[in-house]
Amino acid sequence: MLTAKSNKRIVRGGMNKLLFLNEKDNIAVCLEDLTAGTKVSQSGFEVEVKNNIPRGHKIATKLIKKNDGILFRAKE
Repeated sequence: MLTAKSNKRIVRGGMNKLLFLNEKDNIAVCLEDLTAGTKVSQSGFEVEVKNNIPRGHKIATKLIKKNDGILFRAKE
């Protein structure tokens, strides 16, 4: 769907585009090819895709600062 204001594609509802393994993770797995400029709103996260990302690759779900580390399948 294109919005009149930004002309960017926003994905909501329906089939999931990302796989979140743990709510503490700061990355997710793309379940389909994602195109730069797409915004995915899912599981309480809103992610804007900056570059084309192929299915199966990972995407940051929030800003990861230097020395923060990547959390994937984080344990409590």
